[in-house]
Amino acid sequence: MSLNQNFPKVRITLILENESKLLKLLATSVRNENQEVFVNKEKGESLVKEFLDDISIRYEIGPSKMNTVINTISDLLISIELAEKVLIVDWDVHHGNGTQHIFEGDPSVFYYSLHQYPYYPGSGSETEKGIGEGIDFTLNRPLRAGATDKSYIDAIEHDLEKIEKNFKADLILISAGFDAHRDDPLAGMLVSEDGFWKFTELVSRYAWRHADGRILSVLEGGYNLRALTDSTLAHIDCLLKH
Repeated sequence: MSLNQNFPKVRITLILENESKLLKLLATSVRNENQEVFVNKEKGESLVKEFLDDISIRYEIGPSKMNTVINTISDLLISIELAEKVLIVDWDVHHGNGTQHIFEGDPSVFYYSLHQYPYYPGSGSETEKGIGEGIDFTLNRPLRAGATDKSYIDAIEHDLEKIEKNFKADLILISAGFDAHRDDPLAGMLVSEDGFWKFTELVSRYAWRHADGRILSVLEGGYNLRALTDSTLAHIDCLLKH
């Protein structure tokens, strides 16, 4: 669903969780002020097929398959030289171990995760900072159960300032999980819809400072439909206002 079709000045695309159609959408519908900014259709669909053929080997332990989609999108954009540096911001309540594993040795992709810890899948400690050339291009912010809006906002403000000193991305991908909501039944966080709005605003400010506002948001976890709906709407509302 390209939001730009209705809001031509907004430089975002929200991708919904539908594996088989997801990357075709990316290849044909990511637009910037009604101009295709990432790929032309023919080249994009060719690359999408290549990555979809490879998708089965990219799964890692975790409740969401969307890690694979984030990985594939990042690879796709970098491979066709439309993004040299990508910042992935992952606030799903579960650590994105699959995403981290794929990019932990890659200095062109910075992976930043805020997640409940200790919690499934058990990874995501502060000591995990990348490997080889990718050391210090992974930043994990493990948060204890019961973390509130303020806990997250304080962490994001601090961490983005730290990231910004050494990494200025030209595209930001958001792993937009809303299972840290206070009404979500799986985890133990206490985030509100207003909190998710603020997270989005902080990331959007970084995007406008360094990436001309380019954000790609991928919907991930959320297991209370009302909380998921309200949080997603808050996220979109903030994106539209920035």
